[in-house]
Amino acid sequence: MGRNAKERRSPAPRPVEKVEVNERHIGRRTVLFFVCLTVALTSLGYGVYMLLSAEPGWTRIESGGSGFSTEEDFTFEYLVSQGGLSGSDELRQVRGLYTQLLANAHMLFSADVQPKEPDVHNMWYINSHPNEEIEVDPLLYQAFSMLEEAGNRGVYLGPVYELYTDLFFAQDAHEAALLDPWQDPDMGRFCQEAADYAQSPNQVNVELLGENRLCLRVSEEYRRFVEENGATKYVDFYRQKNAFILDYFVEELAKAGFQEGVLSSADGCVRCLPGTSAGTVFNLLDWRQDQAVAAAQAPFDQPVALVYMRSFPVGERDQGWYQPVEEGVFRHPYVDIADGRCRAAARSLAVYAPKGSCAQLMLAAEPVFIAQDLDLAALSGCKALAVTGESQILSTDKEQRLENIYKGYSRKDVP
Repeated sequence: MGRNAKERRSPAPRPVEKVEVNERHIGRRTVLFFVCLTVALTSLGYGVYMLLSAEPGWTRIESGGSGFSTEEDFTFEYLVSQGGLSGSDELRQVRGLYTQLLANAHMLFSADVQPKEPDVHNMWYINSHPNEEIEVDPLLYQAFSMLEEAGNRGVYLGPVYELYTDLFFAQDAHEAALLDPWQDPDMGRFCQEAADYAQSPNQVNVELLGENRLCLRVSEEYRRFVEENGATKYVDFYRQKNAFILDYFVEELAKAGFQEGVLSSADGCVRCLPGTSAGTVFNLLDWRQDQAVAAAQAPFDQPVALVYMRSFPVGERDQGWYQPVEEGVFRHPYVDIADGRCRAAARSLAVYAPKGSCAQLMLAAEPVFIAQDLDLAALSGCKALAVTGESQILSTDKEQRLENIYKGYSRKDVP
């Protein structure tokens, strides 16, 4: 537009026009409006229903966030029996209970965490109050009772387990060698001395007093040894604890009415809820060419309780439990109470039974696995599969099938 153009005015508004509404079909329009509203609300309700409802079938139960690392150790697959909102409510209930059980188990078995509640007497509390009578949760009391009945004193290797934790978190091979009782003479002597104390009930022992009361008896001599070596734990369930925890989960979930599901731990414990009918397939592992491989698969047609022990790591969840020494050789958490050194009679060992607890299987398997030589005949009340360093898969169960046997491995049935 040129500089001499006249200024353009805004157009004037149009005159207001009156429009008469035809009232002949007002009723029909009202009905149509309510029909549309009903359809919209129904669609919204259906969407909310689909969002909140659950489909029947197997689903993984994630905890509601207990805040403890223990939850990373366990996997829970649950069979939702109903669909719709009933299934959603079922999931909400099982998830809530599972979260509560995780938090409780972590606190009770932790030897490193001081409870905030003064009436919670966990493993930290027991270690901090030697030679005092303490009332503990029935879960801890039962665990100590089972160890005593089995004659298993591995729980008394607390100072040795502290050393192994430092070894597993070593930053490099040099630091690891200085902490390794197999390589460093001073560490070897420390582990032997600590193991000698652990074997003697006169030096350290949990006295069971009945009605969930116990007393950690510690001699003055042993107390000085522990303090002089900078240790803080007399007792620690260490790698045993997951077997007790898994049994606890199954018992409490079943007690609450949840019947079909499979729980497992990262270190190889498996338990089924009592109403479970489905079997499973288990991978027998070995270490070959710098990695874990499946030497074979064992399909179980019926539910079993199973405990698996291995002398090598598998994945990220094993971080902090193994330390490489040389090709195919690892320091691991299965410690011999005879001298405080880790020891394994096979590359891996799986013990299983149709019924029974993981704690019972663990107590049966430990003396066989933590040994110089493998003696499967020493097992009682369970069957076993073992992978040896000679690429052999030993089986005490002739009826158990093995599938997808890895190239170079062979099966051998033993009495």
